[in-house]
Amino acid sequence: MTTEKLFSIRLICVVSMFCVTDAEAHPLPDGVIMRGVQFVLQPDAVLVDYRVGFSDKTLRDRLAGYGTGESDKDKVEDLLPTCREILFPQIAQGLVVSVDGIKQVVEPVEAAIVERHHVRLQFTYRIDVSVTNDLRRIEIHDDNFRRAAGYHLMAIKGRGTLISDASDPPTTGRVRAIPLAEMSEAEREAAFRVSANFFLPTSDK
Repeated sequence: MTTEKLFSIRLICVVSMFCVTDAEAHPLPDGVIMRGVQFVLQPDAVLVDYRVGFSDKTLRDRLAGYGTGESDKDKVEDLLPTCREILFPQIAQGLVVSVDGIKQVVEPVEAAIVERHHVRLQFTYRIDVSVTNDLRRIEIHDDNFRRAAGYHLMAIKGRGTLISDASDPPTTGRVRAIPLAEMSEAEREAAFRVSANFFLPTSDK
């Protein structure tokens, strides 16, 4: 991967730190997981900034469910690396991305432990995509944490590309934070999907 690509990936991670939603600004109750997923459509790739937040007890309960045998450690800081290593490839597998109906490969790039409000883990993924003047359609289905209570916020925007007919706001900070339990079945399904048309700025479309 080129230095320019790595710089772009790290830049989106830095920018995302300042996009704080109402759900991220308050402590989470036990059993609740906050997911903030930002998609950025660039001329050569789609970058994914995936943040996960949870309480200490929720972290221990998740690890107990994974059967790691580490959920009883005294310090939560000792548990986060294990959770990071489990979720990093798992989330990539749960992201179903297609461009013009063709399934794309989601490449894990970086996984970090953070302490920002209640956000504990932040993951970066990349999907290589060639963007031209022709209108293309991207559709994303996130199959992660489908049974978990909490919030699932998704957003999509362009950087160096133009987008149209987007199903979601450009940043997670503009997504209305509604608990999944308060949504209808159709609303919950929509919360796990995002789509948009995208093309280069020089396009006449």
